[in-house]
Amino acid sequence: MFNLKHAAMALLATASLLIGGPVISQDTGATEDGLLALKSLAQNMVPEGSDILAVCGSSDGKGYYLWPRHDGWQSDPISGGRLVFFVTPENEPNILFLDALGEFINAREDGGILSFSFLDPKTGSFGIIETYPSTGVTSTYVVTVSPEGELFGLWTSLKSHVSQANISKVTAHVTRCAA
Repeated sequence: MFNLKHAAMALLATASLLIGGPVISQDTGATEDGLLALKSLAQNMVPEGSDILAVCGSSDGKGYYLWPRHDGWQSDPISGGRLVFFVTPENEPNILFLDALGEFINAREDGGILSFSFLDPKTGSFGIIETYPSTGVTSTYVVTVSPEGELFGLWTSLKSHVSQANISKVTAHVTRCAA
């Protein structure tokens, strides 16, 4: 059942992330060699004719946990996860998630609906919005070039009553990437 108070609290948590949430480190521990190895591995996992836009290493982040325990802001790193952003031959964005078990999960095949919010071929920057109608999970991804010329991924996720644990949270992460 929809609860307006809980929805408002989740939106407030998201707004505080955007306005001045917790500090997140940009040192994610990803190395250039590790990212190149991930790209090489991912080449065999994307459909033929796809173009890999970026591969990203582990993510550092914070999550605001609304329930089940009302824990508030917590450290929420994703040390074993990896992200591979690619464009299908049909010119549609897609994401491969490499989970902690070493298995690739294809976002579209997993029920995700993805679209570009922007795509700048000149800089290599792009944004993707991902939604899962079956669960209500919504994520946003931006891969951008820092003033120093490094590629970083910034991403957020909003989950409400997900899994048997009934988790509701909003997260913000940063990850080091390579094209």
